[in-house]
Amino acid sequence: MDKDFLIYVICIGLIILLLAVIFVLVKIYKTQNISPPLQEKIEGGNVSVFFDTSNNVTVIAYAKDKYGIGRALENPQCLNAPYSPEKLGETIRSSMALYKKGLPCNSGELMKKLDFKDWKDFSKNRRSISIYYKQGVGIVFNTTTRTSDGAYRFNMNTYDITLPETVENKDLGNMILRLLARCRA
Repeated sequence: MDKDFLIYVICIGLIILLLAVIFVLVKIYKTQNISPPLQEKIEGGNVSVFFDTSNNVTVIAYAKDKYGIGRALENPQCLNAPYSPEKLGETIRSSMALYKKGLPCNSGELMKKLDFKDWKDFSKNRRSISIYYKQGVGIVFNTTTRTSDGAYRFNMNTYDITLPETVENKDLGNMILRLLARCRA
């Protein structure tokens, strides 16, 4: 009976050990195959992305007011260089989403938040890329050239490039950095 009991204990021990090994292997497999969380689709929005001479970024989001006129929103976002393309894309994505709930402000209020006296002062030596969502097209990018009055004009009459609304933050950031070379301050 003692011999049978010993075999029984050894068999139970081997089964427990086998189950533990299987559990660890499954856990390792699952942790290696975790995909990053899906990023929200960009389904609207309009931003201007400004780069100063040190490549620090200011993102100004826009939304239409009750008359359908595009107005800057009260909460510009800033990134100090260096930053990753992923972080730049994340900032653009979150700024574009503000069209749903952001509050418009006038130019004076915006310049006060940015600590500049006026638009011409803010835009001096800054390159800008305009990005907006267009249904049926996706995310539209337009490079710009600064004019002598501090405003910006598109470099092309069509889109510089478009990306799908499902673009990942890193790819969004990389595209902006690639297009920056086409912009003029």
